[in-house]
Amino acid sequence: MRDLVWTKCISWLLPRSCLDEVNLRRRVGRWVQEFGAGAVIDAVAIAQKEAPVSIMAYVEGVLRRRARPPTPAQSVMDEREANRKRLIEMCSGGSNG
Repeated sequence: MRDLVWTKCISWLLPRSCLDEVNLRRRVGRWVQEFGAGAVIDAVAIAQKEAPVSIMAYVEGVLRRRARPPTPAQSVMDEREANRKRLIEMCSGGSNG
């Protein structure tokens, strides 16, 4: 799993970040130590799908949000978002109910 971080993740992040390779590897190394290789791979995959303006800040934000347990307010918002998505799916014919 760590090999993926040091090959695929670094090669994808390098041209999209404002860091040189040495500093990028340092930053990613800190993320791996703090959050684990699997979490870093997941966060980079999410960034690939979302295409944010600031890749490094986005990846770090994903890592930090996932490391914290959700607050009660976040749980309520997550439930509302899930319900909204189900409703949209039902109305668009994506589910037969």
